[in-house]
Amino acid sequence: MFDVGVSNVADNLYDSSLVVEKVGENKCDKCDTCENCPERPACQENCKNPPPQSCGFYADCAEKELGCGPSGYPIRYGQKNCLAFSRNLDYFTVQGQNFIWGTMSCLQQFLSPLIQNCDETCSSISTKAFASHPKCYTDNGFCSLGCGDILVLLAVVNKDLLESGEQIFETAKICLSNASATLKGCAGEILWETRNNYLPVPVFRIAIGCGDEASAGGKRR
Repeated sequence: MFDVGVSNVADNLYDSSLVVEKVGENKCDKCDTCENCPERPACQENCKNPPPQSCGFYADCAEKELGCGPSGYPIRYGQKNCLAFSRNLDYFTVQGQNFIWGTMSCLQQFLSPLIQNCDETCSSISTKAFASHPKCYTDNGFCSLGCGDILVLLAVVNKDLLESGEQIFETAKICLSNASATLKGCAGEILWETRNNYLPVPVFRIAIGCGDEASAGGKRR
């Protein structure tokens, strides 16, 4: 929106001039820096430094800046899964809860500088966001999660696993290269049972029981 005005109209000693100023919500261009346009969503403090244990970044920052809509990464995947994990947090162990919040914070911090870049598109943001998942997962202890936490995690993510097949493979590769951490988690539980002449089935039966309990309304204490 533009505000058009004429100055010096009452003084015939001076030439009149046309004054055009940009006003209103559209006064910032998409590529304006935060210094030139501090009111941009991406320039707000909670967007530049997403607060921990919060899911607001996806709708208040990424979506407002990018406008990808309900099928874009910020709403369709980021916000959806962040809220799903926060609703089901009590079904995880303390270790699992620390993994969830640490990973959510990592993913948001990765996206924060990207949404300030006017060259990014909804498609490029989605590609880069998914590519950040394996490192955020493993940096926050995924490899050492127990079988119960793994199964609850899979139940929460559900069909979205199909959208992140490549990231699952990359995460598995990182875990395999970090045997000490991996053996502390679900893989170690299975090996321990196998070593003691038990099939892995009882381990998964116990873990599945935890998952069923969660879905039925029983929470971890």
